[in-house]
Amino acid sequence: PHASRGRVLCVDDEPNILRALSWLLRKEFHVVTAQSALEGLELIKTGDFDVVVSDQRMPEMSGVEFLNEVKAIAPRAMRILLTGYSDMEAVI
Repeated sequence: PHASRGRVLCVDDEPNILRALSWLLRKEFHVVTAQSALEGLELIKTGDFDVVVSDQRMPEMSGVEFLNEVKAIAPRAMRILLTGYSDMEAVI
């Protein structure tokens, strides 16, 4: 039933953020969530995602590090980084 909709992976260590993103995107996309970068990488290895949305501040690795790994595994996927902090130097 989700074949015609794009697949989006949302990765954040905060469950409330994942619920909000799922709720916002679910009408247009098939949304899969992961509560850690490591869980997200496992999903990337086994699934095909059109978009990967990641938080910047996570325990095991930063969002930038995670999205660099995603690029190596799934170069076709669009990558989006979210952050609630103004730590622009770390993001760049």
